[in-house]
Formats: sequence, C-alpha cells, structure tokens
Amino acid sequence: LTDDRSFKQARVVYMGAQKCFIAILGQPFRPVLAHVSSNVLGRSGEDRIVVGDHVVAREVIGNNSQFNESTLHVVDRLPRRNVLRRSDIDGRCRLLAANLDLLVVVSCDID
Repeated sequence: LTDDRSFKQARVVYMGAQKCFIAILGQPFRPVLAHVSSNVLGRSGEDRIVVGDHVVAREVIGNNSQFNESTLHVVDRLPRRNVLRRSDIDGRCRLLAANLDLLVVVSCDID
C-alpha cells in the first residue's frame, strides 16, 4: 500500500541507466536519488532525459513492516529552454545536456 504525496519540480544533475540524481527546485542544492518511471525511461532520441532537464518527481511513501521510507519517481520531463548536442560517428545527433545557463569553451594552441 502506498500513499502518494505532492509532485515536485526538480533538475537532473546525474543520469544513470535507471536512476538519476535530482535537485528539488526551490530548496537548497542537495541532490537526491530518484527512480525513473518506465514510461519516461523508455523514451529515446530527443525525448530521453539528460542532465539539466527539468522534471516532475512524485514522492511515494512505502508502508511495510520494517520501514516507512519515501522514494522519488521521475514521472515526466518539462519543456526545455535549450539543448547541447553532438554528432556521433554515424552522423546522428546525440543529446548531451539541456537547459544550460553557461557554456565555457576552452582551447589551446599546441606548437
């Protein structure tokens, strides 16, 4: 039996295979682990979640005999302001990050 709590907006700070770390918007920066719902995880190409995406997470309180712990589940991705892409060897675009505030390019000249 679960008790659904409020939905929270967050920013993805690390994206793994099935889990990610998110920072809840409007709170001090403290990344927390979140599970990615299967309907969101199954997205590919431009629709997949990347670092920087703003997402909607739902807090679910578990109720079993030993623990009453909460987990966050990413249930949707909000619209993006911008994206950073690169082309792979086959010429397909690959998303690297979204909603960038600052991009710094560093180069050096080798003699």
